[in-house]
Amino acid sequence: MYTAPDSASAAALRDTDCQCAGSRGKPVTQVSGIIDKLYADYNDQVKAGQLIAEMDKVTLQAELESAQAQLASSKTEYEYQTKNYARTKTLHEKQLVSDAEYDQAFYLYETARNAYEQSQAAMVKVKRNLGYATITSPIDGVVISRAVEEGQTVAAGFETPTLFTIANDLTQMQVVADVDEADIGQVADGQRVQFSVDAYPDDTFEGKTSAMAFPASKPPCQANRIASGSSFHDMVSITPPILSTTTTFLPAA
Repeated sequence: MYTAPDSASAAALRDTDCQCAGSRGKPVTQVSGIIDKLYADYNDQVKAGQLIAEMDKVTLQAELESAQAQLASSKTEYEYQTKNYARTKTLHEKQLVSDAEYDQAFYLYETARNAYEQSQAAMVKVKRNLGYATITSPIDGVVISRAVEEGQTVAAGFETPTLFTIANDLTQMQVVADVDEADIGQVADGQRVQFSVDAYPDDTFEGKTSAMAFPASKPPCQANRIASGSSFHDMVSITPPILSTTTTFLPAA
Protein backbone atom coordinates (compact mmCIF):
# COMPACT_ATOMS: atom_id res chain seq x y z
CA MET A 1 0.00 0.00 0.00
CA TYR A 2 1.31 3.46 -0.87
CA THR A 3 0.55 7.09 -0.13
CA ALA A 4 0.56 9.54 -3.01
CA PRO A 5 3.46 12.00 -3.07
CA ASP A 6 2.82 15.34 -1.45
CA SER A 7 5.08 18.34 -2.06
CA ALA A 8 4.49 19.52 1.51
CA SER A 9 5.37 16.17 2.95
CA ALA A 10 8.74 14.48 3.41
CA ALA A 11 7.28 11.15 2.38
CA ALA A 12 7.31 10.42 -1.32
CA LEU A 13 6.42 6.71 -1.50
CA ARG A 14 5.71 4.00 1.04
CA ASP A 15 6.04 0.26 0.71
CA THR A 16 4.54 -1.78 3.55
CA ASP A 17 5.43 -5.23 2.27
CA CYS A 18 9.17 -5.64 1.86
CA GLN A 19 12.03 -7.49 3.49
CA CYS A 20 15.62 -6.75 4.30
CA ALA A 21 18.50 -9.15 4.02
CA GLY A 22 22.28 -9.02 4.17
CA SER A 23 24.57 -10.73 1.66
CA ARG A 24 24.42 -14.49 1.95
CA GLY A 25 26.35 -17.63 1.14
CA LYS A 26 24.57 -20.89 0.39
CA PRO A 27 26.77 -23.99 0.69
CA VAL A 28 25.57 -26.68 -1.73
CA THR A 29 26.59 -30.20 -2.66
CA GLN A 30 27.46 -31.32 -6.19
CA VAL A 31 27.04 -35.03 -5.43
CA SER A 32 24.12 -37.16 -4.26
CA GLY A 33 24.35 -39.11 -1.05
CA ILE A 34 23.62 -39.23 2.67
CA ILE A 35 24.52 -36.45 5.10
CA ASP A 36 26.96 -38.15 7.46
CA LYS A 37 27.94 -35.34 9.84
CA LEU A 38 26.82 -31.78 10.54
CA TYR A 39 29.25 -29.42 12.25
CA ALA A 40 27.17 -26.22 12.23
CA ASP A 41 23.68 -25.26 13.34
CA TYR A 42 21.44 -22.22 13.60
CA ASN A 43 23.15 -19.05 14.89
CA ASP A 44 26.64 -20.58 14.74
CA GLN A 45 29.43 -18.22 13.72
CA VAL A 46 31.46 -19.74 10.87
CA LYS A 47 34.57 -18.75 8.94
CA ALA A 48 35.21 -19.04 5.22
CA GLY A 49 36.58 -22.52 4.51
CA GLN A 50 35.37 -23.94 7.83
CA LEU A 51 34.05 -27.52 7.70
CA ILE A 52 30.30 -27.46 8.30
CA ALA A 53 29.09 -30.82 6.93
CA GLU A 54 30.27 -34.11 5.45
CA MET A 55 28.56 -36.50 3.07
CA ASP A 56 28.87 -40.26 3.48
CA LYS A 57 32.11 -41.13 1.66
CA VAL A 58 31.94 -44.94 1.55
CA THR A 59 30.64 -45.13 -2.02
CA LEU A 60 32.82 -42.27 -3.22
CA GLN A 61 35.90 -43.84 -1.62
CA ALA A 62 35.11 -47.15 -3.35
CA GLU A 63 34.80 -45.33 -6.68
CA LEU A 64 38.19 -43.72 -6.03
CA GLU A 65 39.85 -47.06 -5.35
CA SER A 66 38.28 -48.53 -8.49
CA ALA A 67 39.50 -45.59 -10.55
CA GLN A 68 43.00 -45.95 -9.10
CA ALA A 69 43.09 -49.63 -10.08
CA GLN A 70 41.83 -48.84 -13.57
CA LEU A 71 44.43 -46.10 -13.94
CA ALA A 72 47.25 -48.43 -12.88
CA SER A 73 46.07 -51.10 -15.32
CA SER A 74 45.75 -48.71 -18.25
CA LYS A 75 49.16 -47.21 -17.45
CA THR A 76 50.78 -50.66 -17.54
CA GLU A 77 49.12 -51.46 -20.86
CA TYR A 78 50.12 -48.09 -22.30
CA GLU A 79 53.75 -48.51 -21.31
CA TYR A 80 53.84 -52.03 -22.80
CA GLN A 81 52.24 -50.94 -26.09
CA THR A 82 54.57 -47.95 -26.29
CA LYS A 83 57.61 -50.23 -26.14
CA ASN A 84 56.04 -52.73 -28.51
CA TYR A 85 55.25 -50.00 -31.03
CA ALA A 86 58.79 -48.60 -30.81
CA ARG A 87 60.27 -52.06 -31.54
CA THR A 88 57.86 -52.70 -34.41
CA LYS A 89 58.53 -49.27 -35.89
CA THR A 90 62.30 -49.92 -35.87
CA LEU A 91 61.82 -53.30 -37.52
CA HIS A 92 59.43 -51.82 -40.07
CA GLU A 93 61.96 -49.17 -41.04
CA LYS A 94 64.40 -52.00 -41.75
CA GLN A 95 61.66 -53.81 -43.68
CA LEU A 96 61.78 -56.77 -41.28
CA VAL A 97 58.01 -56.70 -40.51
CA SER A 98 55.05 -56.23 -42.78
CA ASP A 99 52.92 -53.11 -43.06
CA ALA A 100 50.03 -55.02 -41.47
CA GLU A 101 52.12 -55.83 -38.38
CA TYR A 102 53.23 -52.22 -38.11
CA ASP A 103 49.65 -50.94 -38.45
CA GLN A 104 48.48 -53.38 -35.78
CA ALA A 105 51.19 -52.23 -33.36
CA PHE A 106 50.32 -48.59 -34.01
CA TYR A 107 46.62 -49.31 -33.48
CA LEU A 108 47.25 -51.04 -30.15
CA TYR A 109 49.53 -48.19 -29.06
CA GLU A 110 46.92 -45.53 -29.87
CA THR A 111 44.17 -47.53 -28.16
CA ALA A 112 46.27 -47.94 -25.00
CA ARG A 113 47.18 -44.25 -25.00
CA ASN A 114 43.55 -43.17 -25.28
CA ALA A 115 42.50 -45.57 -22.53
CA TYR A 116 45.24 -44.23 -20.25
CA GLU A 117 44.18 -40.63 -20.84
CA GLN A 118 40.56 -41.56 -20.20
CA SER A 119 41.54 -43.21 -16.91
CA GLN A 120 43.43 -40.08 -15.90
CA ALA A 121 40.35 -37.94 -16.60
CA ALA A 122 38.15 -40.35 -14.65
CA MET A 123 40.53 -40.12 -11.69
CA VAL A 124 40.27 -36.32 -11.68
CA LYS A 125 36.46 -36.56 -11.70
CA VAL A 126 36.33 -39.11 -8.87
CA LYS A 127 38.71 -37.08 -6.72
CA ARG A 128 36.64 -33.95 -7.34
CA ASN A 129 33.43 -35.74 -6.37
CA LEU A 130 35.09 -36.98 -3.19
CA GLY A 131 36.08 -33.39 -2.43
CA TYR A 132 32.47 -32.28 -2.93
CA ALA A 133 31.51 -34.58 -0.05
CA THR A 134 33.25 -32.14 2.30
CA ILE A 135 31.06 -29.05 2.70
CA THR A 136 32.75 -25.83 3.82
CA SER A 137 31.43 -22.34 4.43
CA PRO A 138 31.94 -20.01 1.44
CA ILE A 139 31.98 -16.85 3.59
CA ASP A 140 32.48 -15.56 7.11
CA GLY A 141 29.11 -15.18 8.80
CA VAL A 142 26.35 -16.70 10.89
CA VAL A 143 24.18 -19.69 9.99
CA ILE A 144 20.58 -18.52 9.62
CA SER A 145 19.13 -21.63 7.99
CA ARG A 146 19.90 -25.35 7.91
CA ALA A 147 17.93 -27.40 5.40
CA VAL A 148 19.25 -30.91 6.17
CA GLU A 149 19.61 -33.38 9.02
CA GLU A 150 22.19 -36.09 9.67
CA GLY A 151 21.18 -39.26 7.83
CA GLN A 152 19.13 -37.36 5.25
CA THR A 153 19.61 -38.22 1.58
CA VAL A 154 20.21 -35.33 -0.80
CA ALA A 155 20.00 -35.61 -4.57
CA ALA A 156 22.15 -33.38 -6.75
CA GLY A 157 20.27 -33.05 -10.03
CA PHE A 158 19.63 -30.13 -12.33
CA GLU A 159 19.56 -27.80 -9.30
CA THR A 160 22.15 -28.32 -6.58
CA PRO A 161 20.50 -28.67 -3.15
CA THR A 162 21.19 -25.89 -0.64
CA LEU A 163 22.32 -27.23 2.74
CA PHE A 164 22.77 -24.00 4.71
CA THR A 165 22.10 -20.30 4.36
CA ILE A 166 24.83 -18.13 5.88
CA ALA A 167 24.44 -14.37 6.36
CA ASN A 168 27.64 -12.40 5.97
CA ASP A 169 27.59 -9.00 7.69
CA LEU A 170 24.32 -8.28 9.50
CA THR A 171 25.42 -4.69 10.08
CA GLN A 172 25.03 -4.09 6.35
CA MET A 173 21.50 -4.84 5.21
CA GLN A 174 19.55 -4.37 2.01
CA VAL A 175 15.88 -3.52 1.69
CA VAL A 176 14.08 -4.93 -1.36
CA ALA A 177 10.89 -2.94 -1.92
CA ASP A 178 8.07 -3.41 -4.44
CA VAL A 179 6.86 -0.11 -5.91
CA ASP A 180 3.72 0.30 -8.03
CA GLU A 181 3.96 1.30 -11.65
CA ALA A 182 2.15 4.59 -10.93
CA ASP A 183 4.84 5.62 -8.42
CA ILE A 184 8.05 4.24 -9.88
CA GLY A 185 8.70 7.35 -11.98
CA GLN A 186 9.32 9.35 -8.80
CA VAL A 187 12.13 7.08 -7.61
CA ALA A 188 15.73 7.47 -8.75
CA ASP A 189 19.11 5.91 -8.01
CA GLY A 190 20.80 7.52 -5.03
CA GLN A 191 17.53 8.84 -3.59
CA ARG A 192 17.38 9.07 0.21
CA VAL A 193 15.27 6.43 1.93
CA GLN A 194 13.92 6.12 5.45
CA PHE A 195 12.51 2.87 6.74
CA SER A 196 11.30 1.35 9.96
CA VAL A 197 11.26 -2.27 11.10
CA ASP A 198 8.01 -3.67 12.48
CA ALA A 199 9.89 -5.42 15.27
CA TYR A 200 11.37 -2.05 16.40
CA PRO A 201 8.71 0.57 15.59
CA ASP A 202 10.40 3.36 17.55
CA ASP A 203 13.57 3.30 15.42
CA THR A 204 14.01 4.84 11.97
CA PHE A 205 16.86 3.96 9.63
CA GLU A 206 18.22 5.67 6.55
CA GLY A 207 19.79 4.59 3.29
CA LYS A 208 19.89 5.30 -0.44
CA THR A 209 18.40 3.54 -3.43
CA SER A 210 21.08 1.58 -5.24
CA ALA A 211 19.31 -0.27 -8.05
CA MET A 212 16.02 -0.55 -9.91
CA ALA A 213 14.91 -3.71 -11.71
CA PHE A 214 11.84 -5.62 -12.78
CA PRO A 215 11.01 -8.45 -10.39
CA ALA A 216 11.14 -11.95 -11.81
CA SER A 217 7.86 -12.96 -10.17
CA LYS A 218 5.74 -10.13 -11.62
CA PRO A 219 5.22 -8.75 -15.12
CA PRO A 220 6.84 -5.35 -15.75
CA CYS A 221 3.44 -3.64 -15.91
CA GLN A 222 2.58 -4.50 -12.32
CA ALA A 223 5.54 -3.38 -10.26
CA ASN A 224 9.17 -2.35 -10.23
CA ARG A 225 11.69 -3.28 -7.60
CA ILE A 226 13.95 -0.93 -5.71
CA ALA A 227 16.94 -2.11 -3.71
CA SER A 228 18.21 0.31 -1.09
CA GLY A 229 21.24 -0.38 1.07
CA SER A 230 21.59 0.82 4.63
CA SER A 231 23.48 0.10 7.84
CA PHE A 232 22.11 -1.38 11.05
CA HIS A 233 25.12 -0.77 13.28
CA ASP A 234 23.04 -0.22 16.42
CA MET A 235 20.94 -3.34 15.79
CA VAL A 236 23.62 -5.86 14.88
CA SER A 237 23.07 -8.01 17.96
CA ILE A 238 19.30 -8.19 17.71
CA THR A 239 18.33 -7.84 14.06
CA PRO A 240 17.41 -11.13 12.35
CA PRO A 241 18.33 -11.48 8.66
CA ILE A 242 14.71 -11.25 7.43
CA LEU A 243 12.42 -8.45 8.64
CA SER A 244 9.21 -6.86 7.48
CA THR A 245 9.77 -3.15 6.90
CA THR A 246 8.01 0.03 5.91
CA THR A 247 10.03 2.10 3.42
CA THR A 248 9.68 5.81 2.66
CA PHE A 249 11.35 7.30 -0.43
CA LEU A 250 12.23 10.92 0.23
CA PRO A 251 12.04 13.61 -2.48
CA ALA A 252 15.28 15.17 -3.69
CA ALA A 253 16.34 18.22 -1.77
